[in-house]
Amino acid sequence: MSHLLGADIPEDEASRDRLAEQLSRINEQLAVRNRRGRFVLRLVLGILGAIVVFNLLLVACGIIVFRAYTNSPIIVTQQVLEP
Repeated sequence: MSHLLGADIPEDEASRDRLAEQLSRINEQLAVRNRRGRFVLRLVLGILGAIVVFNLLLVACGIIVFRAYTNSPIIVTQQVLEP
């Protein structure tokens, strides 16, 4: 433990309690930071996912509309002019 903290661990019980309290606070701060980071990541991925789904819907609508106009029968009429 002293190697991780970069200092000697105190021998008396009061100092160890303070050290444990400080480590507990650091652990809480890191947990809050990790939760916030995961929330931001999920939010960004959700927004990107919504944009992708919206674009796919636009493409599908474009394909449907394009097929509606290209599959219609074409009627060709000729006008005969008599002299």
